[in-house]
Amino acid sequence: MFKKDKSLNEQRLDCVIKSLALTAHYIGGADQNFDQKEKEQAKEISLLLTSWGSLFYTNKNEELDENQETQLSMKLKEAIDGLVDMTSDRLEIMSKLKEQYEFATTLAKYKSQKLEKMSWEKLIQLIKAEELDIDHRQFDVDDEGRQYLILEVVSELDEPFSDHLRVLLAHYGTFIALVSGGSFNYKKISKVEINSIREIEITWGGSELSASSIMEHSRKLYKIREKMSKEVKKMFSI
Repeated sequence: MFKKDKSLNEQRLDCVIKSLALTAHYIGGADQNFDQKEKEQAKEISLLLTSWGSLFYTNKNEELDENQETQLSMKLKEAIDGLVDMTSDRLEIMSKLKEQYEFATTLAKYKSQKLEKMSWEKLIQLIKAEELDIDHRQFDVDDEGRQYLILEVVSELDEPFSDHLRVLLAHYGTFIALVSGGSFNYKKISKVEINSIREIEITWGGSELSASSIMEHSRKLYKIREKMSKEVKKMFSI
């Protein structure tokens, strides 16, 4: 699965699993009752897999096989179970989430310091390797031209990792909150759960507006999944 730059992907996976587990307890425990339905949803990764590829450097169009999905589910379950004594300590959970955010910001493939040290030739190699939509010929081959080229490369690279994970955490938190109310309408999620999702979103560099947008999108995804599930059950019951 994680074939390119394995050490970086291992660090990212560790950050993803820990951040998801902390989010599960922060959202699940928002109403002081992380119930069984919420725990079961928290350990379900199927709704997250469509965003999984954006978190790691993998071959294009590469998907997880059943064994890899099982391994990831087990890692997440173990991480969630390992934090059971922390559920009621919301300040501690948020502190740990902030630590994971700080860690996530260090997990860029190309850090600015590394790019600054790249020669003109190395930058051109990077553009070709990452298939960036940049025509280096429009920049002067001097120090000033190299600086402008670096800025263009930074703007084109699919980073940062922390932003991709931030969106995933908001989706994940919403999926957990949806099952607690027995409704697929996020407006019926408790106010404290909505506020908790927003707090994590803001801590990770987002805003109340971005949190609301992601919650709405999550609700739609969840409704589609539930509708498909009901149709499949109906087919087999005939």
